[in-house]
Amino acid sequence: MRSVPWRVIALACAAVVVAFTAFAGVHLLSPGPSAPPTPSGLNLQPEPGRVDAQWQPVDGADHYLLLRGDQVVYAGSEPRGRDETATKGRHTYRVQASRRGVPSPMSEPVTVETQEGWGAAAPLVNLLPKLLPAAPKVDGPWRKLHCNWQIRPGRNEMGPAEHGAGVVGMRYRLICGASLEVALHAMWFFSKDAVDGYMSRVTTDSEALRWNHGSAFWYAAKNEGYLKFDDPKLSLIVVGVGRTDRKTTRADFLALANELPI
Repeated sequence: MRSVPWRVIALACAAVVVAFTAFAGVHLLSPGPSAPPTPSGLNLQPEPGRVDAQWQPVDGADHYLLLRGDQVVYAGSEPRGRDETATKGRHTYRVQASRRGVPSPMSEPVTVETQEGWGAAAPLVNLLPKLLPAAPKVDGPWRKLHCNWQIRPGRNEMGPAEHGAGVVGMRYRLICGASLEVALHAMWFFSKDAVDGYMSRVTTDSEALRWNHGSAFWYAAKNEGYLKFDDPKLSLIVVGVGRTDRKTTRADFLALANELPI
């Protein structure tokens, strides 16, 4: 077998090295994605319980952030967003676009006077939009239900120490009424253990039932009952409900529970 001259081998290796160096150089020197233009045209529309925002689409942008102050209230690919946690007052909003992770400059700020909303309780209201009103002092879609938020720790959260028992159970509670006939309170908990702990106390001497959306507990002595949900999205919510205009029976309680629009 005839051997290949060493000069041929050297020339071949040099060609490979030159080709690889040229390929790497092109990729290393190629510019990465550039920042998209600054968003413009931010328009804000305050509504009860929310602020709707839209802006001009940015050429080449694949992601947007809507900020209230320094807090991101929307992140997504559409040139529109909604802030559902704004409280009443004057708030300033800005938009930032990005292309493949490279951010644009912030848009010009726009300030708007927002109406009263639920703030941190908005996620609870959004889980039951057919039942709970969109904002305080606004009629709800069911029986013109009115609600106020209430900060009141459960007994297991209170204790002799300066900061209570060190147990955090309930995230938010809304106290509601409808036409002086129905009392309702919606409670949103941090965990399933918190739900179970609360229910183990309030359902003592109650009668276990089923309603359209899960398990129910009728407490005849207090003329009220408690509702839990089978839907996993609502598993951390408990609704207490009862009539305030008259003494009711178990059948009355179930009829009222099954009337609730969920």
